[in-house]
Amino acid sequence: MNKKLRDTLKAHLNSPKDKVKLTMDDKISQVIQQVQNLLQQGLGRPTIAKTLGISEHKAGKLMKEAKASGEVFQKAVSGVTGVLDSTLETVSTLVAEGLSEIQIAKQLGISLNSAVYWSKRSKAGSTKLNKIDAVRGLLDKGYETYDIAKAYQASPASTVRNVRKAENDFDPMQDWVRKAAKTGVRYSELKKNLNIKSLDKAKEIITENFPDCFIVETKLKDDIFLIPVFNSSNDIEWLNGPNKDKRFTYYVSVEENYMYIKIDDNLPEDTIEIFNVSDVHIGSRGHVANLYSDFLDIIKDNPNAFAMIGGDLTTQNHRTSVADPMDQYMRNTEQIKEAVRSLKRVNHKIFDWVGSNHDDDRADRVAQIKPGQIMASMTQVPYFPGQVIIDIEWRGIRKTILHAHNMGKAFSEEAILAAVKRTCSGYGFPINAVYLGHVHHGFQRRLEMRDKVLGRGIVNSSTWIINAGATEGRTGTWIEKEGMAPATQDIVYWSLRDDGKDWATNIPVHNA
Repeated sequence: MNKKLRDTLKAHLNSPKDKVKLTMDDKISQVIQQVQNLLQQGLGRPTIAKTLGISEHKAGKLMKEAKASGEVFQKAVSGVTGVLDSTLETVSTLVAEGLSEIQIAKQLGISLNSAVYWSKRSKAGSTKLNKIDAVRGLLDKGYETYDIAKAYQASPASTVRNVRKAENDFDPMQDWVRKAAKTGVRYSELKKNLNIKSLDKAKEIITENFPDCFIVETKLKDDIFLIPVFNSSNDIEWLNGPNKDKRFTYYVSVEENYMYIKIDDNLPEDTIEIFNVSDVHIGSRGHVANLYSDFLDIIKDNPNAFAMIGGDLTTQNHRTSVADPMDQYMRNTEQIKEAVRSLKRVNHKIFDWVGSNHDDDRADRVAQIKPGQIMASMTQVPYFPGQVIIDIEWRGIRKTILHAHNMGKAFSEEAILAAVKRTCSGYGFPINAVYLGHVHHGFQRRLEMRDKVLGRGIVNSSTWIINAGATEGRTGTWIEKEGMAPATQDIVYWSLRDDGKDWATNIPVHNA
């Protein structure tokens, strides 16, 4: 026992000599024995600490000491290993005799899952054992969860997890693939861990674990990043609308923080425009309805035009809001209806919808609902609560967009540009465009993103900032009452040509 733990126990057990006749070593042995008894009952560190009246940190040290000095754990492991070895040997014999998994399960009195597992293990010739194997062996012997926790001196919670894995024919390698590839995995990592020799095999392994997924490849210097995404186009077709005219398909990742869009190559023109629709504030007394309607008509009438919804389509003022609730002339539910009604003419052209402070945060704070998510569902558009990375592919050209309602607490143009530089430099791939809103200031800027790691001042990529204006009036709103600068109502959009060239444009409101 190390000196520090011994001193701690002495301090904890110290009592008057005339009342306690035992030596200090005897008292320490008693505590260790007590901890061993608690471990055998399947109790975890918090319960042991509470029972002994000590901190969890001290309890953890005592548990290690108890396990090291006791023989219960070693006996349990050795006993289980022997059971597993004999089970594997028996199943191997039965498999060689041509028995099926069902016949093996009946003959040995084990579950069908276990029979299938041991049959696969015997055919593969593997004898490597792990903790899940041990739990499976104890289950086959008739052990209950409590008995397994006691044998392994483990907490009931962790034992339950292991039992579930064992009962579900847990495959550690398959489990690793599912966890690693869920949000994307490097090809080099799959190649190293699974000993595969081709990119096609890596894709095959991912699709085996994520059926019906579409794999997006992103090049990272000398490596390839593989992301499983799923065709989500038909998930929300319950609401009839013009989506039959949609000229793109989209896929969303498992974690719902990445989107891949494939635009129809047969569009009539050589350039597509993606408009930033944000900060409309339907319901606000300052909302300019005819400007907003004309804006949507521009998108509707152009066959090569698309849109991204940046949030704040509604005002959703409450008594806890920054703005005055009296500045809105529509009830909150009416605002939702009007926003959905207005977008019906272009919802087949909308790529996505991101959460925002007006559409979501305010109502969520008061009533635990997110109107933005509700409106996105009603208009059949995929919704993302925060920022999202979107890959767009059209006529062999692939571009990456970062879409968010706002960039932290940045309000001035300079602060927004600085925040975009910080954010984009955190990604291992170039961001071609950043769509933002929130500040009611329509502008477009181009940033040259440099490789700070190399330190050579090499321009890696050009990033366009597409910051949305607002269709909320310049006068007569709470903004004016607070003495803030009036909103810039310019319409801002990003253009992509089929030769790969891209640029951003803002249209002054009087020309719209």
